[in-house]
This record gives sequence, structure tokens and C-alpha cells, in this order.
Amino acid sequence: MLWNGAHALTWPAQVPLRLLGPHRSALTLADPVPADDHPLVVPRQGDGDSEPDRPVVLVHGIGDNPSLFPVLREELARRGHDHVVAVDYSPERDDVRAVAADLGRHVEALDGERGVDVVAHSLGGLIARYYVQRLGGHRHVRTLATAGTPHHGTHAAHLLPTRLGRQLRPGSDLVRELDEPAPGIGTRFVCLASGIDHVILPRSSALLYHPDLPAEHTVLPDIGHMSLAIHPASVGLLADAVADKA
Repeated sequence: MLWNGAHALTWPAQVPLRLLGPHRSALTLADPVPADDHPLVVPRQGDGDSEPDRPVVLVHGIGDNPSLFPVLREELARRGHDHVVAVDYSPERDDVRAVAADLGRHVEALDGERGVDVVAHSLGGLIARYYVQRLGGHRHVRTLATAGTPHHGTHAAHLLPTRLGRQLRPGSDLVRELDEPAPGIGTRFVCLASGIDHVILPRSSALLYHPDLPAEHTVLPDIGHMSLAIHPASVGLLADAVADKA
């Protein structure tokens, strides 16, 4: 309850719960991608000969924004991740495919020789997966970790009388497109599901089942949909997922 109240207070201004250091940034997907160096990537301090870590991109879900991620940001920072970028997209962007294309432009601007890792909550995971699977993002994304993502749609989307709502329903044209063959995808998929999720219905939809996309699955029986982004157990698993696998 305390988290929900604090998150609600910070949502309108997209203000994180704690002051963000230089390794933490927010980016709106409507923003243009810089032609040269990306302003949100801060070089690692210290040994100039050390190899920089891969950028980690955080993508929130529907009706949310980067203020969802302070706990995950802090855990990633504690583990030495210096390049953490949270992207934002407007709820008015009522199309997974369009937002995925925007996400891709920013991921590719961040990509160096070692690729990018993406951690996404809820709808954000479906947006990132569409980019990886359908828009060539597998060439840039090393690991995609999703938490509470409706990989196979959710019946709760029948409550949304919009194009996005239609895309998120089981058996939609978008879900069928993502069910199509996807050979040659080298991205590693890690999926967390809530055992008490009331947003992703059926709850098994948060687990990615695709013959060409082997995924590592974890079901957290006592952690709810929103808590997947902030509970210590799930945050630890998400941080584990983007640990250096070079």
C-alpha cells in the first residue's frame, strides 16, 4: 500500500522516489534520436581500459511511466550497471507495432559492440518482444527480461474498447503475428509471471511459449502484477537476468 501511494504521487511528474544519479535517465520515445553520441549513456568511471557494461533499457507498461523503476534502478546500480535508461511512451500511442518501432530506434542508438539488455514490465515486454522478433531487434538485444507481460494476450483487454485493447486480446492479429515462425532469433528471453495476477488472464500468458524462442520461466506465487517491478525477489531475478553473459 505504501508503494502504491508513493507511486501514484510521483506518476504525474514522472519523478522517481529517490534522487537519480547520472547513471539513471529517462527518455520519451517521441524524442528524436541524436545523430551521434546518445546523451543518456554515461561512460563508466575509473579504469579507462575496462570494457563498458551493456546498456540496460527499462520499458514500463500501459498507463505507467519510468517512475515505476526506482527499486530496479537502484539494484542495477548496486550491481555496477552504469548505463541504465528508462524510456517512456504516451498512452495515446495506441499501437504496439508503432511504439516498438520507436523503441527500436533508441535501442539502436544505444547499441555498441556488445548489444543492449532490455527489462520490461507488462505491456512494455510485448512492445520489446515485437521489436526483437519482428523488427530485427534480435541483432541488438542480447537479453529481454519480461515481468507480467501478456505474451499470449489477456482476457482483461476485453475491457479496453480501443485498438490497443484489441491487440492485447488472446487470438488477436498481433498475438497471431507473434505466434508465427521466428527462426534465427538469438536473443535470450527471461519471463517472470505472477501467481496472483489479476491483469494477465490466464496467468500462464505471462510465460513465453514459442518453438523458436526458448525462454527461462519463473512463477512467483505470492507477488502481484504491479509488485513484479518492485518486490525484492522479482527485482533480484530481473537484475540476475541482465548480469553479464558475454
